[in-house]
Amino acid sequence: MPRPRFDQLPAPKRRRILDAAAEEFAQHGFDGASYNRIIRAAGVSKGAMYYYFDDKQDLFLTTVEDTLARGQEAFGSLDSVLAATDARGFWDAMQGLNRRAWSIFYDDPSLLALGKALLASPGLTESATYRELVARLDGVMRELVAAGVEVGAIRRDLDPALLSAVLLGMGEALDRFLIARVDTLDPAALAGLPERVLDLFVRAAAPAHALSSLVLGARDEPRAAPSDVSDQPLADAPAEAPAEAPAPEE
Repeated sequence: MPRPRFDQLPAPKRRRILDAAAEEFAQHGFDGASYNRIIRAAGVSKGAMYYYFDDKQDLFLTTVEDTLARGQEAFGSLDSVLAATDARGFWDAMQGLNRRAWSIFYDDPSLLALGKALLASPGLTESATYRELVARLDGVMRELVAAGVEVGAIRRDLDPALLSAVLLGMGEALDRFLIARVDTLDPAALAGLPERVLDLFVRAAAPAHALSSLVLGARDEPRAAPSDVSDQPLADAPAEAPAEAPAPEE
């Protein structure tokens, strides 16, 4: 985290430093970025910079946090999801948020480049700042899971904390896979990925009895009458009765 003196700087000066850092890290990655080039581009002295950040890692993670915060601001609130009153409405709203997030992230070269730099430096993910970022994401995911359970969009047979951790893990795995390959993916295939990615989450998180109406393609069909099947763990199917032996021939 930045030192208190950085937070006390005028907003335009903070912005100038973070923009210079974002450009440098995006172009050269964490290891190849030059602290001196950032200092020159930001128009501050080297001595002053060490009053603002502990080191290059501290500056990088602060830059990542700032970039994510600006992306979240453009992304908007979760109100449309939290206001849903049934499972279909919940996942329809999630699809809208997913498309928006996809557009913001994959259309912004600096976000992609910073993501690549972060994933290319495993030591950064062990830092306290990164853990704080993950903790905030976990809080958001838990809020979404709780809202989904309330309206029947999320399964009840798993502990919400466990399900939140599973969904976050899926998201991180997808991010790592896509960030590493986004430059080589066919544009047509990339355009169809937001819906398919959301479908993975639906299949993992939605109640078993509701899957047929929520999976990819089903949400484009007219709404069906709500099911009154309760969301309970599936019981074992009853064993079939053994076939009767044929009667002996006389």
